[in-house]
Amino acid sequence: MSIDHFLKKTSVSLEAAELLIKAENAESVCNRGYYAMFNGARAALVAVGEEKAAYAKTHSGILSNFSRHVAKPGHVEAKWSGVLAQEERRRLLADYESEAIVQADAEDAILHARQFPATIFSLVDSRR
Repeated sequence: MSIDHFLKKTSVSLEAAELLIKAENAESVCNRGYYAMFNGARAALVAVGEEKAAYAKTHSGILSNFSRHVAKPGHVEAKWSGVLAQEERRRLLADYESEAIVQADAEDAILHARQFPATIFSLVDSRR
């Protein structure tokens, strides 16, 4: 998959999260918001020349690679590595323990899902 494919997946997931927040579907907002960030992380890895790292076999592998190759070297603010990990935990709760998720969680998740891709799109644009 190309960087553009990951960016498209990021945009599609964010659009879905935006619709779901309006429908007050908190669990699904957390899921789609996380995937907007997850695919953005994969795009960032490709953008910094770490294409192989974008294809780690697990979510934790992608998150670790993002931290190692994108956040720690300063391609994006280091905080984004922690935010991405936070949203993975929230997505797992939403997917498997839905009673643990409330609308306030969805509001927080959508905020991150809006900000993170914007950071990634900026990184990608600076590398093209």
